[in-house]
Amino acid sequence: TAITSQPLDTTNILGGTAMFFANATGAPPVTLQWFREDGSPLVASTNYLHVNATNLFVANLKITDATGYYLVGTDLN
Repeated sequence: TAITSQPLDTTNILGGTAMFFANATGAPPVTLQWFREDGSPLVASTNYLHVNATNLFVANLKITDATGYYLVGTDLN
């Protein structure tokens, strides 16, 4: 799997929603997972939406959400 573009930096307000977009290519099935900058995988919840897709929405932003996010993909190759 190749991550062809990582998300861009964004600025938001507390309580708002940050949206991150990335692109990935690879041989199906491709498994995608978003991570925080510290390497912690994101788990789907009402705050973290689409953690296994190329788009990530972080809702109801808190100070602790102010970090980097990145996408990792794997496939059968």
